[in-house]
Formats: sequence, C-alpha cells, structure tokens
Amino acid sequence: MFRLLLRLVGLLSFAGAFALVVMDGTRTLAANRLLFTPVSEVLQGRLSAVARSLYTVDPMLWDPLATTVLRLPLALLLCLIGILVMLATRASEPLIGYSDR
Repeated sequence: MFRLLLRLVGLLSFAGAFALVVMDGTRTLAANRLLFTPVSEVLQGRLSAVARSLYTVDPMLWDPLATTVLRLPLALLLCLIGILVMLATRASEPLIGYSDR
C-alpha cells in the first residue's frame, strides 16, 4: 500500500513536470526567448526562512548548493523527483534460474 502511494506521488510529479513544460513552452513562444519557471519563483514566501535556517547550519549549504537548486527549472526538479521515487519503488526483478514453486 505504501509503495502504491509513493508511486502515485512519482506519477503526479511527472504530470506536474509535463504541465510546467507546456506552460513554459507557451511562455517561451509568446516572449520569443527562452523562459522557464525557476524553483525560487514558487518558494518566494518561504525563501527567507529557508535561507536563514540553512545559513545557520552551514553557510556552504546556502551559497553554492541551495542557490543552484533554486535557479533550476521547476519542471526539471519535479521530473528528477519523479524518476527517483519511481526507481525506488519499482518491483524487484525475478531471479533467473530459480523456481517460483
């Protein structure tokens, strides 16, 4: 049951990534230049609290790591999350040469 729910989360992550690719593609065509939705645009309200907490733990977590992740396209991040969840919850391969009886 837990695996089913996690696979559903992975599938919804893929669906969200696809919707964002379509939205970003439409915006790109309308603006006549490459546009994408960065992760920081979605987390605008919570960004200062996340920055403070990461900076107090270790400044290296905020400056090179978190700022790089925040500049990534949201569709790419959702797709990566979907891939990781789907790979983690896949069924195990049957052993070749062993009987199931």
